[in-house]
Amino acid sequence: MPEVGLSWAVTRRLGYQGAFRFFTSGAHVSAQAALDMGLVQEVHTHSALLDAAEAVVDKLLELPAHTLELTKMLLRTACDSSFEASLRLEEAVEANCFSTRALPLAAAGILSKARL
Repeated sequence: MPEVGLSWAVTRRLGYQGAFRFFTSGAHVSAQAALDMGLVQEVHTHSALLDAAEAVVDKLLELPAHTLELTKMLLRTACDSSFEASLRLEEAVEANCFSTRALPLAAAGILSKARL
């Protein structure tokens, strides 16, 4: 029985038939199978898990905070919107990104790496 939003998330990833099979088969799903189905993005051993999680967090902390907030909002909205509506919202949000302090800093970082 799906719970905690899994019916929503798994149906979008596996489609109706795949989600139905997933939830009704009663089969154990290995880490590799979950990776192959796209239900997880990475698989790590228990001993490497904390280091891998910290690496993801470190990468996220390098990003301007507003980009994370806006990306989450865009992705959540896109789940229930048409392509055209999603595109219009992205265009509106993009203008906001060009008016932040993070833009010149990010551009300078990209340019400094390109000169190496």
